[in-house]
Amino acid sequence: MKKTHKKILGFLGILAVVAITAFAAMLPVPPTQATSSVTDTIVVKVTNGAPDVNILGIPNGEIIYTPDQSFTVQHSNVDLVTVKLEHTDLAGTVTNYDLDSFEAGYAEGSKNYNISTSTYGYGKYVVNVHGEGAEGAWDADAVTFYYYPAYAELVKQDDKYYVDVYYNPDNGAVDPTTTGEVASIVVRIYDANGHEVSAISPITINPVDPSGYSRVELKFEENNLDYGDYNIYVYSYNRDGVQLSDPYVFTVNFSEQGIIVPNTADTGGMFQGTNISQTDYLITGLIVFGVIAVAGVVFILQHDKRQAATRRPANRRSINRKSTTRRRR
Repeated sequence: MKKTHKKILGFLGILAVVAITAFAAMLPVPPTQATSSVTDTIVVKVTNGAPDVNILGIPNGEIIYTPDQSFTVQHSNVDLVTVKLEHTDLAGTVTNYDLDSFEAGYAEGSKNYNISTSTYGYGKYVVNVHGEGAEGAWDADAVTFYYYPAYAELVKQDDKYYVDVYYNPDNGAVDPTTTGEVASIVVRIYDANGHEVSAISPITINPVDPSGYSRVELKFEENNLDYGDYNIYVYSYNRDGVQLSDPYVFTVNFSEQGIIVPNTADTGGMFQGTNISQTDYLITGLIVFGVIAVAGVVFILQHDKRQAATRRPANRRSINRKSTTRRRR
């Protein structure tokens, strides 16, 4: 039993170490306190750390429909900063532009930029920033966005489904490129086999609203459409009836539950986006270690009982043989 007690205490000791470690990890880091009576705040500024450059102001994958895009480049611990722009037009032609290059002198700072996308045209844009640090060290950042004449999204309101269309409207100016080019919009709906749904398509917006926003209703249920996927195409035209670009396209799914935009596959990590906090992980770890410890204690106790039960009959037979020999004498 002494060995059993030692083993049990060993398991409990391991469990205690794990619990103390987890508790220490969850403790908040105390803030830095100043001992001087003049100030109670200490500001620490790193001047010789790793190079760092970042692009702010453009959400990655953003779609814009107005001919301007602004962003900010933040930098620290770099000597030379270069800013470049890559544009892919609707025909697939890629063109690279040098937007800026400046010496930052390893100082921490930021610089603002504005891209007039009407100068380059519709399509895909990639902003690349590169910062050179000391001894060959460097950092880089990149952001992608798209410029279309119109953008659309699915909206549900009062148990009805709509396509909200946003665009840069032509307000009748002499040069529409300075104020907006979209004079009319046509929404076309196709089934999964590529056939246009003639019961509800096309839907024409002509003229467009000067506010740059229009709404069209998707009457799938009212027209007894089959359940399945449907592709929504949004075409934009200028005042001369010329199509401005390839249509903006997105897919919806129609079922008994209504109309939704199907979710794309998540290619992130196993726990990415699970909204599990560090505390939850630690608590889960404690529970797992606790179960293992209890299981180990139970196993040891059962193992010792089996050994004791095996030894006792052998001892009794030995005693009986000795007592029988004594009686014969």
